[in-house]
Amino acid sequence: MSARRPVAVALAAGALTALSRWTPLFDPDAFWHLHTGRFIATQRAIPWIDSFSHTARGRAWRFIDVASDVALYGAWSLGSYTGVIALTAALGFAAAALSTLTQSRALGDARVAPLVAVAPWVASTLAFRLTPRPQTFAFVALAALLYLVVASRARPRRLCFAPLVIALWQNLHASGPLGVLVVGAVAVGASVERREAKTAWSVTALSALALFACPHPLARLAEGLAHVADPRLAALISEWQPLWRLQVVSPAIAALGGLIALALVGALQRRERRPDAALVLIAAGVSFMALRAVRFVPLAGLALAPVAAFGARRLLDAVRLRAALAAALALAGIATLYAGRKPFGAGVNAAMLPVGAAAFVARTQPEGNLVHDFEMGGYLMWTLGPRHPVFVDGRSWALYDTGFLLDALQLTGDRLVRLVPRYDLRVAVLWTEARVGLLQREGWHLVYLDDVASVLVRAPDDAPYVARYGYRELHPARWSDDLARLAHDPVALARAQRESERMVREAPQSAMAHVLRATVEAAAGRGTEADASALRAVQLRPDLTPPHRMLMLRCAARDDRACVCAESAAVRARAPRNEQAAEFARRYQCP
Repeated sequence: MSARRPVAVALAAGALTALSRWTPLFDPDAFWHLHTGRFIATQRAIPWIDSFSHTARGRAWRFIDVASDVALYGAWSLGSYTGVIALTAALGFAAAALSTLTQSRALGDARVAPLVAVAPWVASTLAFRLTPRPQTFAFVALAALLYLVVASRARPRRLCFAPLVIALWQNLHASGPLGVLVVGAVAVGASVERREAKTAWSVTALSALALFACPHPLARLAEGLAHVADPRLAALISEWQPLWRLQVVSPAIAALGGLIALALVGALQRRERRPDAALVLIAAGVSFMALRAVRFVPLAGLALAPVAAFGARRLLDAVRLRAALAAALALAGIATLYAGRKPFGAGVNAAMLPVGAAAFVARTQPEGNLVHDFEMGGYLMWTLGPRHPVFVDGRSWALYDTGFLLDALQLTGDRLVRLVPRYDLRVAVLWTEARVGLLQREGWHLVYLDDVASVLVRAPDDAPYVARYGYRELHPARWSDDLARLAHDPVALARAQRESERMVREAPQSAMAHVLRATVEAAAGRGTEADASALRAVQLRPDLTPPHRMLMLRCAARDDRACVCAESAAVRARAPRNEQAAEFARRYQCP
């Protein structure tokens, strides 16, 4: 009966991890991996030459996680986005369950209290980056390898399976060399402890050779080891940030800190009660990687888990209320696991991806080269396909030049002016609130708008596409200035009325669309309708500044002091330097 209890804890840990990431897809990199898998599956070839972008077309691309990309696309083929989410959840389940079984084997007994205390913390670090991308496959590979490491303590020959795991790992994700370092740590530990060192070193050599069991092994190793060679690029991509540079400590980082503390307790005790030297070396090495780049936090959580289990056992042995302490540690871990949880469900997270903008481009087919924000590249590649090659995407330095990436990652107005003629950019998909004002220049026309992303085209004023889809009177970057202009120009007001109706019809859940409709209604003197549109905008997106600004203006039109003060405070909370809100606060003597 007691032998089944660790298995039950392992299943529970896996279920906790899987449920924490049963959420609509939000990771933009997942989509370029899906697109690559689709290409391989449908073309029966690996795309060693880039054809997915127009800025690097024809360039050699050797950094492809072939096996995992095909697996992700296979999951999509079987069950659409739900299939992809199910595969991701299953990988998280497997990694967490294997980690818990590894902890149990490392402790060498059937006690479950240390496992209960540690498993939720490990699950929290896993969930931090548990998304449909090849790195998630690496979580399972590392968990399986750690299980072999611990199992080889009793049966050294089990370590001989490590090269097979590493060969598969290297085809799934380019972090396979980490597996060789893990096996190497076992060899070092065996040499220190003077046991079966010859076998461990032989397996290490075979594991290194296993890295070559993949397409283009030398190029893959060179690209993998050279990743993040330029610190300027690493500083601009969040997943490569060192932990000490993060301004906000996420729940997963707190969970990693808890595991490090428990691991220190486990490692710093008398010899017969502490873990193997190899486990300590592995935990220290991977933790250092996580300190240097946050993308390695899940791998560090797995590596720390066996050593942390020893620390949890020591703490529990030191108190009388063991069950209470184990439950408290578990609840704290579960709190970090679900603290930053995204909405439960399937499909795509439309609040984080340019879903509406991509659908508009696919439906209307504007002509010309794309430009877009870096984070959009993967989703646009997947949804728009070969008809609209992307400007840039998450393949980053594996494909694109450093200078180009520095521009693409910091897409300011000056950079856009320089890039437009160089790449003949004619269709722009930009984050609405952050970027759409950058193209308020002659020759660019707004053709689609929602709260997430907007579409603009560069074409002559009399171009048929602009005549059909262009917004000539309304623009989200100048709506407050348009109020007075439209009120004194009946012809422009009539055109703006038609445009606002189409805008709301195309994106009915867009707060910005309702802000612009309120602008038109206010200019036309329809106060009641303008008030309703402004209120609707705030209800749809209370986190955005423009809806509160519009409602503030409508409250001022009614001379509603309480409402003006409330909305001016809301605007200043989101945009502290907004002069209009400050002026209204002074005029109405708001507290």
